[in-house]
Amino acid sequence: MAIHPDLVARLQKLREFNKAKRAAEVHYRKLDAGKKPFFAQLFLNTEGKSVAEREYKVYASQDWKAYADGLAEAETEYNYRDLELQIQLNAYYGELNTFKQADRVLDREGA
Repeated sequence: MAIHPDLVARLQKLREFNKAKRAAEVHYRKLDAGKKPFFAQLFLNTEGKSVAEREYKVYASQDWKAYADGLAEAETEYNYRDLELQIQLNAYYGELNTFKQADRVLDREGA
């Protein structure tokens, strides 16, 4: 069975979706990996009488809020790209099955 041109185009589109998902994943994973070191840096630069007070001050800081917002945004983008890829994969498999069925029907009619 030859590959239908529509499937070739859809495969190319899937590759593009996969690249976008991978880029979003790398960005998210890098931000997530830097979470503890960034918190530690802020913690060490924060004044306070106790560990708990310093932690509260770090969590309340604008730097931590901006970092947490960026991390949440990156995670959301990654999850969106992953869902988008899954939808495109399902569409591809549906189209592939349609072409396979049509090919079988043509084979039966031709035989």
